[in-house]
Amino acid sequence: NTTSGKKKNVGRPKKCFAECSNRSKQRKSAALGNSCTTPEMKHAAKSKFYKSGNRALADVLEMATSTPKRAIKIKKSFDTKKSIVPYSAEEALGFILDNKLNKQQYINIRYEAKKRNADIYPAYEYIIEAKKKCYPENC
Repeated sequence: NTTSGKKKNVGRPKKCFAECSNRSKQRKSAALGNSCTTPEMKHAAKSKFYKSGNRALADVLEMATSTPKRAIKIKKSFDTKKSIVPYSAEEALGFILDNKLNKQQYINIRYEAKKRNADIYPAYEYIIEAKKKCYPENC
């Protein structure tokens, strides 16, 4: 049927690997997994990342697979995310009183924490408001 000498593409068009579902990706990569050993696959992946400009990813792959326990440690560090809990105005007031800080010392501590992307101390104005709430209303 091909009188012009060209082959027609018959059937469903092929998707690129990134567009495939997880099941299709597993099916396509099963052949690769059966034909290569783990060290070969690791080296091939590392080389591919390095050549494509993803040197940091290649280094992370090398570090993660350097010892059997290293990958577990890396996974745990991502699983146990510790969120930063800022002080409430009342807690910051307690911090100031416990440590006998003056206004300028507190502002300096707050500023240094903010420089390190840890905005955990409230502004001094909020502490003054919290302090006023501690007094009786009639005074």
